[in-house]
Amino acid sequence: MVQTLFIDGKWEREIVLGKEAVEYLKAALDEGEPVFLLALRQVAQAFGMSKIAARTKLTSRQIYALLHGEPANRHPALTELAAILKAMGLRLVIEERKERRSKKKIA
Repeated sequence: MVQTLFIDGKWEREIVLGKEAVEYLKAALDEGEPVFLLALRQVAQAFGMSKIAARTKLTSRQIYALLHGEPANRHPALTELAAILKAMGLRLVIEERKERRSKKKIA
């Protein structure tokens, strides 16, 4: 399914939900939490907030608020994030970073 994302007030980027969305979210995560939450919000909107709500115990309004850092810059809890991702057929994965930091010897 191809969807167009609304970025910075205009329609800019088309993504194919699936592999391209995964790569988009991975790249956004590397940029930091605010960028990741924006990308996740865009992918969720492309997927359909109502579809996500139907597959989770959250309402569309709650999902929208969580991904906008509301109320008062509250970020999604891990359980909420996992539920949103699962509803879109995605999951969290922990893996070792590719660029390894040099190990410092302790004298």
